[in-house]
Amino acid sequence: MQLYAQMQEEIGQLEALSKNEITRLEGCFSITLSYLGKIKKRSASYVFSDEKDEIHFFKNIKPLFMAAIEYYTLLYQAVLFKPADNDQLAVYWLQQLKRVDRFNNRHREFYQYYISGRTHRDKFYFTRAGIAKNIRDRSPVDKKPSDPAYYLAARILAQQQYRMYVEMELEMLARGVLNNNLSFPETDLPYLSFATDTAVFSLGNTMIPFSGFKQYFVSLISILFSYR
Repeated sequence: MQLYAQMQEEIGQLEALSKNEITRLEGCFSITLSYLGKIKKRSASYVFSDEKDEIHFFKNIKPLFMAAIEYYTLLYQAVLFKPADNDQLAVYWLQQLKRVDRFNNRHREFYQYYISGRTHRDKFYFTRAGIAKNIRDRSPVDKKPSDPAYYLAARILAQQQYRMYVEMELEMLARGVLNNNLSFPETDLPYLSFATDTAVFSLGNTMIPFSGFKQYFVSLISILFSYR
């Protein structure tokens, strides 16, 4: 975790100094790749004190570093191929959300196990013996080795972070659409209120918890651009 904190610090410094988005993402990817190499080197011959520590490493530690690489890979591809036109851009980001959903559905069983915090199959998923067995097992359809569980865990974490990024992009697009193309009575203008401990989003007399703020804009922009 000290290594992970160092990695995040380096990424933060790079993001603060780099003005070019592509260069910044390439730099972040390089940093994450370097730190994953350090983790692999340290863990290659490491003898865990007990099974609990072994599970913790493969379930909670190694996936963090792999997820960082996966996230910046997704982000780099998204930025590289995103269209310049706002109408096309909205459709593009909505398609990216569907891409995340398809991934989660494709790995639904493990996804639900991992995000729910279940532990009854941890020995099978997150120990060296279990990982080795999973790699040896082959699908009866494509005869390819199964992905290690810690890799799927990393992809799940990366997809969650990527979803947050995409939703923020959609929020900014929605704000632009609201500002430029739609008119609301003055009393119906949306605003964020932080007067209470729980932030809320207000549209007229409708109060929406801040936790639903992103989903509101995702739904809104889907409707707006479906009629354009």
